[in-house]
Amino acid sequence: MLQCLLLSAGQVFLKLAVSGMDTFRFSLLFFRGLLTNGYLLASGVCMIAATLLWLYILKHFDFSVAYPVTGFGYVLGVLAAVYVFRETVPPLRWVGVFFILVGVGLIAAPGLKAQNLRPASPGEQEAMKTRIEEASRKMTTLVCRFTQVKTLSILNEEMRSEGKLYYQRDRRLRWEYLSPYRYLFLLNDNTLVMQTEDSRQVVDVQAGGFFREIIQVMMNGISGSGLSDLKRFDIRYYQRQGDTPWEVHLLPRQRDLKQLFSVIRLVFDAGDYSVVQVELKEPGGDTTLFHLLDKQVNVDLKDDTFSLEGPSPARMKDLHPPE
Repeated sequence: MLQCLLLSAGQVFLKLAVSGMDTFRFSLLFFRGLLTNGYLLASGVCMIAATLLWLYILKHFDFSVAYPVTGFGYVLGVLAAVYVFRETVPPLRWVGVFFILVGVGLIAAPGLKAQNLRPASPGEQEAMKTRIEEASRKMTTLVCRFTQVKTLSILNEEMRSEGKLYYQRDRRLRWEYLSPYRYLFLLNDNTLVMQTEDSRQVVDVQAGGFFREIIQVMMNGISGSGLSDLKRFDIRYYQRQGDTPWEVHLLPRQRDLKQLFSVIRLVFDAGDYSVVQVELKEPGGDTTLFHLLDKQVNVDLKDDTFSLEGPSPARMKDLHPPE
């Protein structure tokens, strides 16, 4: 809003400047008067300030939210025309102003209201990063329930599932879907097992770029690590309202990652600084949101929790998490 106000003020001062000028001509006298015009100088200051603020906005906010808000500048321009330049605005033009306001509200407001985010200050960013990385270093194991909501943008449809998750530092992960279907996702070092009631697939993670990237994202998301991975991600820190005030957005830098995700959103608990939500947004608009519930940190796990043997496909229906 402030950026729109500065930009509109710059245009108003520019209009005032040119209105008081003589007929345009290429002469030293004309340009000398131009450079000493107070309105023109004020316009330049406003334009520069608006541009600097716009750079900050582009850095910290989604373009799909930031750019539509600039449409509010057209509304400010019409108001300036009436109250500063005493112009007469016909009713039809006011109808246009109304629809601009409605359009800006429909496009921008949901994105801002849904998250209630504000960019963290440099000091807040450093504090967030230090505490999250410290919590990640202290966490050796994690057991929790999870819920997953997959949203398909084309169908405007949500698919819900739930299960249990077991994590151990040093690349061990057991991800069990228990409802509405049974699916086992098991990682032990560089070997990945994906098993359903009908099939079992074993993948060498190091051999497949796709699986390697997915595994890295999942492990970093669960543990909250990876906040120093500036080579692969543009990392943005935000403050939220409510019980989970910290949020971090990871925007992929590398081409392979950009093909998989447009942004990875991590939400952290205010008490122990652990991850409570992970959202994966895809370039096509689909999203997958994970909620991590009933977390138990640094608990002892059975030796066979991450065994690559796992149950046979025929016994998947009887799958029960190891306790």
